[in-house]
Amino acid sequence: MKKSIHQAIHHIIQQSQPGDLFVVSDFLMLGSYEAVKRALARMAEAGQLTRVLRGLYQKADTVPPSVYDVAFALARHHAWTIVPAEDTALHLLEFTHEAPKTITFVSDGPYRTYPYNQQILVFKRRSAREIKGLSFQTALVCEALKAIGENALTEEDKDHLRQRYNSLQLAKMVEETQRSRQWVHTVLKSL
Repeated sequence: MKKSIHQAIHHIIQQSQPGDLFVVSDFLMLGSYEAVKRALARMAEAGQLTRVLRGLYQKADTVPPSVYDVAFALARHHAWTIVPAEDTALHLLEFTHEAPKTITFVSDGPYRTYPYNQQILVFKRRSAREIKGLSFQTALVCEALKAIGENALTEEDKDHLRQRYNSLQLAKMVEETQRSRQWVHTVLKSL
């Protein structure tokens, strides 16, 4: 006997790890977009799932996801490439220790803002050329350097990156940034 979409989704969710996030596109192999969306909404109404944001669900009775988990789940759902930017990148690379209230990502998708857990999650449009083809690590460092700014970058900032990354990682960054902003590539070469 063939399982219903609801049963198949329920089985997949039960096999998942606590804290995993789910979006409609995770289950499109089981049925149409509308059928999957209705099944997830019914599961949320029944208390089997928690609706985190519109179209974003989590197993019930689990710890709410971090804003970063939410960002990456939204990116997966929309097929965006995203990279932390501005103060978010600086915080993740420990240039600053104060967590920003606005969590900013650059993406190859549209400009979007989502309120989540007393924070604001912002996706800013960036040309695909600036983030595609870079490893996440390289793109994160590039965004942090852009946040600091070419003229504000200090030797202390460069030392921070030298301590954080080994010579192989830095060499890979130099190789990957050949088509990036010239000053970013030059800074990475100097490390």
